[in-house]
Amino acid sequence: MTDLQLLDKYCEECLDFISPVLLRDIESRGLYSYILRLPNNVAQAKAVIRGRLGKDGRYVGDPEIEEIADMVCRLESLRASLNRLNMADTDQTAPVLKEMQHLTDWLSNYYNK
Repeated sequence: MTDLQLLDKYCEECLDFISPVLLRDIESRGLYSYILRLPNNVAQAKAVIRGRLGKDGRYVGDPEIEEIADMVCRLESLRASLNRLNMADTDQTAPVLKEMQHLTDWLSNYYNK
């Protein structure tokens, strides 16, 4: 079983109640950081995991993971630019917030297509 398959299995079986066997396998492979603070929805949890894997450069060449990772990187870039902006200047902050909302919705609905 690949790391991705193991993490998907965790999402499918352990979001409500954690299996000690799966958790031990995840910890032994050094994947524990990928399962921290996952959403309770299976599809959203899988998208979060793929984004984390892509951000760390794992599974390079997998178009699905790279697409999600690109969205996560863009969101982080927008968050950084938002932190630099004056919040009172709504002409600058509104477009950034709208793009962040659009990308967040895209990520949230990725598996609901």
